[in-house]
Amino acid sequence: MDTLIFRSTEYLNINKEYILSSEGILPFDVYTALSSETQKKPVLLVGKNHLLNDIKQVIADKNFSSLLIKKSDHIDFLRFAESNQGNIIENFNIPLEEKSNLLYECAKNTVKEVFQRPRLEKNIQRTINIADKIIKFILHDNQAVLSLLNLGSTHYYTFSHCVNVTTFALGMWLMIDKGTEEELYDFALGCLLHDIGKTQIDDHILSKTQILTRWELEEVRRHPQLGYELMADHLPEISLDIILHHHEKYTGDGYPDGLKGGEISDHAKIVAIADVFDALTSNRPYGSANAPYKALLMMKEEMVGHFEQDKFLQFINFLGGKKDR
Repeated sequence: MDTLIFRSTEYLNINKEYILSSEGILPFDVYTALSSETQKKPVLLVGKNHLLNDIKQVIADKNFSSLLIKKSDHIDFLRFAESNQGNIIENFNIPLEEKSNLLYECAKNTVKEVFQRPRLEKNIQRTINIADKIIKFILHDNQAVLSLLNLGSTHYYTFSHCVNVTTFALGMWLMIDKGTEEELYDFALGCLLHDIGKTQIDDHILSKTQILTRWELEEVRRHPQLGYELMADHLPEISLDIILHHHEKYTGDGYPDGLKGGEISDHAKIVAIADVFDALTSNRPYGSANAPYKALLMMKEEMVGHFEQDKFLQFINFLGGKKDR
C-alpha cells in the first residue's frame, strides 16, 4: 500500500529513504497517511528520540514510498539531513532532483544559521561540512551542477545567493580544472561565506529599496573587509581571499584594495563573475530579475573592465554547457 501525497498546511512529505540512509537518533515524529476513505489525519508511525537502527526495519517493511513530518519540525529535519548528507547522496534509491533539492535547502539553512552566529566554531564546522557535501555531490554525478542550478531562486536572499554563487563558481572551476582537491574545498568554503561581512551591516541598509546615500554605499562596500576580519582566524587563505576580494575589478576600480589584472587571484575572479550574474538574475529590493541572456549582455556591455575577459568567456561556455578547451 502506498502513501497518499497528503495535502495539508500542517505536514510535509519526505522520502522514507532519507531516514533509511541516516544514522543516530530521530529528532522528529514521523507520520503516514493511509489510502483510506476514512483516513482524515496522518497516523504517528514512529516517535522522535528513537535510535534509527531500532526503527529502520519497521519503516523499510512498510510499503510506503513517502512519509510525513510536521512543518513545525522542518528545521530539525534539515539539520538531521545535513548531518547525514553523505549517505543520502550515495543512496541510489533517491532521485537526483530530490537529492539536489534537499542539499540546496540544507546548505541554505546552514548559511542562514552561520550568518546569525558567524564566529561560533560549531557553525564554521557546519559550513566546512556542507561545502564538502556539495563537492562530493557534484563529483558523484555529472548532472548534479545542472540540477542544483535549476533550483536557484529568482528571489534574492543572502542565504540562497551564497549557495547559488557556490554552485555557479564550482561548476566553472571544475570545467576549467583549476587547482588541487584541497584548493577546491577551500574555494567552496570561500564561496559559501563570501558575503559573511554583511552580518556586520545594518539590515535597514541591505534591504533598502531606494537609492543608497553615499554613506550607505560606503557602509555596504565595507563588507569584504569586515568579513575578512570576522573570519581571519577561522578560515584558510583561499577562502579569506575570496571574502576579501570578490568585489575587485580587472581594471583596478574595485574594492577594498583596488587590485587589478594579475593582482587578483583566479579564485576571486571566478566568484566575482558568479556573484554579479546571480545578483542580476534575481529579484532584488530595487529591481526585477533579468533573463540570463540579458544579464550576460549587461555584464559584457555595461561592465566593461570588471572581469577578466578569458574568465568571462569561460563562464559563458559553462552556462552553455560547452567544455572549456
